[in-house]
Amino acid sequence: AALTHGKFIQKLWGWEEVVANYSGYCCKVITAIPNGMACSIHYHKIKHETFRVLSGSLYMELFAIWKKGQPKWMNKRMGPYFKYDTMKILAGQIVTLPQFVAHRFWAQEEPAIFVEASTHDDPKDSIRFEPAGHVCWVERNQANVRTTHGIHVHLGPNDA
Repeated sequence: AALTHGKFIQKLWGWEEVVANYSGYCCKVITAIPNGMACSIHYHKIKHETFRVLSGSLYMELFAIWKKGQPKWMNKRMGPYFKYDTMKILAGQIVTLPQFVAHRFWAQEEPAIFVEASTHDDPKDSIRFEPAGHVCWVERNQANVRTTHGIHVHLGPNDA
């Protein structure tokens, strides 16, 4: 039996419908609305996520996380993470994020409806650097489209 299913969760930036959340996998249909709000900057230690945008376009920022062994001055100067890419994901495109990739997303021009297929969703597995909140105007208008190293980005059915 599903641990959670058919549940709607309201968020500052839109809402999630949990279609199924079993011990081995999770499926959600997520709607992000263009209200200037983004989800939290977070990553997962266990969860592996794949997103497919069904309609609209979704902006996703990716962040590198400082790891043990790096010079302490870098951590003090840069904080525990830093932004290294922003992607605009269009309808039909797919992005897969492995564990330990910090990210946040938002809709800008129009609502974005997308599917998240992942391993089991456990709230204790979401490590948040910043809560959900406003995306500043500069970030929203300087977002660019590019493929990020180490992240699988599928642009469409002809993308191999």
